[in-house]
Amino acid sequence: MIEAAQRYNCDAQKLWKYNFGVMKKLVKKLPNACDIIDARLKIENKKKQKNLIEISKRKVRDEQFDEQWAKAVKTSAKKLYEENHRPIRVTKNQLLRASKLDIDGKKGIIWPTKERFPITHRATLECMESTWHFYARRILWTLLSLHDINTSDYVTIIFSGLEVHKSKEIIKYFLDIPRGSGASIEIINSLLLARGIKNDWAGPCPDREFYKAGRAYRLRTSRRGPIGGKAGEPNFSQ
Repeated sequence: MIEAAQRYNCDAQKLWKYNFGVMKKLVKKLPNACDIIDARLKIENKKKQKNLIEISKRKVRDEQFDEQWAKAVKTSAKKLYEENHRPIRVTKNQLLRASKLDIDGKKGIIWPTKERFPITHRATLECMESTWHFYARRILWTLLSLHDINTSDYVTIIFSGLEVHKSKEIIKYFLDIPRGSGASIEIINSLLLARGIKNDWAGPCPDREFYKAGRAYRLRTSRRGPIGGKAGEPNFSQ
């Protein structure tokens, strides 16, 4: 009956109107049942009001924190893109770790959900870099670092540590860049800026599809399974 009263937002007297039979049986077994129900409802209502107040306070705190966090993410992104060493991809996790803000007494990484931290969520998506932008930065760093300007593209790609097919496209795109002139993130950022390449770059051939490595890899021949499937999957077409 307490649960029913909470569900329909009524007191013990109204329960008599909507649940007469059950209330009659209950009072026979427990004469002060109405007092117990009203007392429990009073306690639960106080808890509910307290929770609403806490939720309201947390919302105000979150709004203030959201603006601070978004600003910290943007500051961290600027530092990450200007670090003068072999480029590492700027991801969501990197941005959040670099921002290092404390909320609710928790110093670990808290994911900025769109509902709770919309400004930070948007800033994180805007500041992280696409795969192609990362490839451009890493390949440029590798090309500028070469001791032998006649180093083959194959060896250059090995030095870069990146996937072969995308790397070939990036190297072709930057054929006019002098090799071995000395790696500098400032020079790389200037080159990207001059070509209008931003951190969300879709690459030199956005319409071309590339086979994905790792778990997302799909077979290109039927030797180990069906074409387009995962290795080891049964090939029912045979």
